[in-house]
Amino acid sequence: MRVRPTGEVYCAELNRYQYQVSGSRSVASRWIECPSSGVAGTIPAPTGSVNSASVATSHFTSTGSVSSVRRRVQRITEVGVGSPDATPTPNGSVVSGEAGVETSGTDVDDATVARSEPSGDASSSDAHDTTIVALPRPSAVRNVRRFIGCPTAGTLPGCGAHGVCRLRSAVPFSRRQQMAATIVVGTQWGDEGKGKFTDLIAKEMTMVVRYQGGHNAGHTLVVDGESFALQLVPSGVLYDHITPVIGNGVVVDPVVLLAEMDKLTAKGVDCSRLRVSGNAHVIFPYHQELDRLIERHLGKNKLGTTKRGIGPTYADKAARVGIRLQDMLDPKIFREKLTNVIAEKNLILAKVYNRLGFDADEMADRYLDEVVPRLRPHIADAVSLVHESLERGEHVLFEGAQATFLDIDHGTYPFVTSSNPVAGGACVGAGVGPRHIDRVVGIAKAYVTRVGSGPFPTELFDEDGDKLRDIGREYGTNTGRPRRCGWFDVPMMRQAVRLNSLSEIALTKLDILDTFETVKVCVAYDIAGERVEHLPYHQSDFHAAVPIYEELPGWNQDLSSFTERHQLPKAGQDYLEFLEAQVGTPITLVGTGPGRDQFVHFSEV
Repeated sequence: MRVRPTGEVYCAELNRYQYQVSGSRSVASRWIECPSSGVAGTIPAPTGSVNSASVATSHFTSTGSVSSVRRRVQRITEVGVGSPDATPTPNGSVVSGEAGVETSGTDVDDATVARSEPSGDASSSDAHDTTIVALPRPSAVRNVRRFIGCPTAGTLPGCGAHGVCRLRSAVPFSRRQQMAATIVVGTQWGDEGKGKFTDLIAKEMTMVVRYQGGHNAGHTLVVDGESFALQLVPSGVLYDHITPVIGNGVVVDPVVLLAEMDKLTAKGVDCSRLRVSGNAHVIFPYHQELDRLIERHLGKNKLGTTKRGIGPTYADKAARVGIRLQDMLDPKIFREKLTNVIAEKNLILAKVYNRLGFDADEMADRYLDEVVPRLRPHIADAVSLVHESLERGEHVLFEGAQATFLDIDHGTYPFVTSSNPVAGGACVGAGVGPRHIDRVVGIAKAYVTRVGSGPFPTELFDEDGDKLRDIGREYGTNTGRPRRCGWFDVPMMRQAVRLNSLSEIALTKLDILDTFETVKVCVAYDIAGERVEHLPYHQSDFHAAVPIYEELPGWNQDLSSFTERHQLPKAGQDYLEFLEAQVGTPITLVGTGPGRDQFVHFSEV
């Protein structure tokens, strides 16, 4: 049985209906289940199910929430709507080719359709009129946006108590059913220890995709006592079953990437699976030179960049004069573009900074001879790789570099990075739409650190700050720069939850607080005598913010061996519960040491 244009319908011995719901008529995205036992007027279960095989008319409603009913489509069993030629019309109507009867999908007032209570139950006063409501879920039911009618209406052999009708798009349902992805994002100013939990979450994935940044950020992973410092290569490279992908939103220094791959290979890590988007932009030596000169020219107003050429590369990308990895695969195109760009950069170097320029031919020869042959096998169509994996029902993890408050749009501008580390950046930097994102995990440190310049309300300049830095080994993975340290900042975290739509928080380095007699948490700011509980939008207010602290007792106990919640001391659990209550988001994972297995499952989502 086929239903066009949305896909095909078939029956099997699974005792349930499954309706694939589409955001548009041609793309199916989510589904709800409807167990069918042939009994009319049965109340739906919390999953949104309803017994409906023998009812004369049913309303199928898919809503973003359980409190409103937006659409319906009627189904008339007597006219054989479930015939092989039944075809939904673009407005949601279902037309029976056999009976020539059209049943329309129309807007209805909420009052005319059964309302869904918070429990998920829904029914109609008419025994022949039932409602299916798409509820917030289990993962496959959440965020249903549109409706689609079931054309079988109990008319197929075996339908009802023994049948299943599954509506599918051109991509088989079994491949689209699991099209959900996870984003891991830093929620502070970076250096939250994302690598540890990214590595942990990646264990359940098939692909890990880095979606922005460059080699100005790094992850340090400790596996079986051995330390792995990653800069560009995604964390999943340490698992044999994972394909690590560098997305189009990343800026790549190919010399640094090859050196990192060599180091990993020397430690026994297989890098042959690594794929790099051909659309990723390339960092060249002139980018790094300009980065150093610009920072030096700013003097006391310097931004505190890593001088790795990240900002100038993104600037060239925005100015549409950047060079992508795919350009290097065509020597003629590469030489032409490189010659044009270097001519401009040499003028800037000479006229503005009084510096010597670069030789375009020499640079082109070096990259074509030394870099391209080694990198060519890894350059790929990353967008297709990601979508093919999703369509196979595989789990994909998107990881960013830096963190929320270094985001160029939402961070403490201008003391930010040059890209978008927030969760939304994954869609642009990896080439996926938001419909695919199922889970967003925010990584936060049990305290706060920052590298470089910029405002920092809870920064400590006393012994506690030095103690956090020394015990936590708060020095840059790539640069070795000492990090500024301070107490946990709740208003920042509330803003991070908003900006990233966090579903949960993973807290790192709780063990660093083991020896503190008391632990402080900033719960609000005092700005010009006014208590402010969210991050102020104006930079002057944020610079002037004075933290308002709540002080909690410390636990004075080594947490490094604990792997279960009940093992944590009461003061430690109280601290975590206090943070959850203040932020309004569950803390699911808690790091108790640098090792891969040093963590505790704390709360459920």
